[in-house]
Amino acid sequence: MSSVTAIILILVSAVGSCAEGANAADAADAAESERIVLVTAYAPFDGRSLNGSATVAAAIQGKPVAGARIATLVLPVRWGEPQRRLPEEIARLKPVLVLGLGEGRPGVITFERVAKNRADHPDIDHAKPPAPTLDAQGPATRATRLAFDTAWFPKPPVPIGPSDDAGAYLCNSMLYCALGQAVEKTGFMHLPPQGATADAAYAETYAPIVLTLIEKNLIPPAPTLPRLP
Repeated sequence: MSSVTAIILILVSAVGSCAEGANAADAADAAESERIVLVTAYAPFDGRSLNGSATVAAAIQGKPVAGARIATLVLPVRWGEPQRRLPEEIARLKPVLVLGLGEGRPGVITFERVAKNRADHPDIDHAKPPAPTLDAQGPATRATRLAFDTAWFPKPPVPIGPSDDAGAYLCNSMLYCALGQAVEKTGFMHLPPQGATADAAYAETYAPIVLTLIEKNLIPPAPTLPRLP
């Protein structure tokens, strides 16, 4: 092999290595710039075989919405799980929005506006909360950081509206914990219990409600045009 040929081969190899490095850097930058929405849900509890929040979470996992992608986190109904798992998942994913889901009252969807610093009732392990409050140093209440308007849901499958009482169980615990994290858009929605409804039918009914709430909170409102004199 001549010295000229060797030099050419070295240059080609160097260019190829640079291109591969650039492609890897571009892929890393794309992954870092991807907007993530984190949706949390709960596994079945209280003798139930299904939990509608987990069913909806499974149906929307990975779906695109308003320029973001949905990631999900399903937790057992156990005291301490939100405080243990949620902060590390937020640190890992850096979501632009966190929405908690859980099962609430039959025949109604409620958007929770307030989380309270309280804990009550045994969990799936029959363990009571370690204290009557979730955070001994925390505020008595934390307000949602998501917008909500019933007009966004012109034909809901069941009545939908706001609530100022998320209870004192794990759903309230999740919301209180989430609102203590550094995520600008954070909130919680209670869905009706799934009961014996098939997964596909339940998801078809309630996933659009969840996606609409996320979309409305990610898309900035249209600017108001000034009135002409």
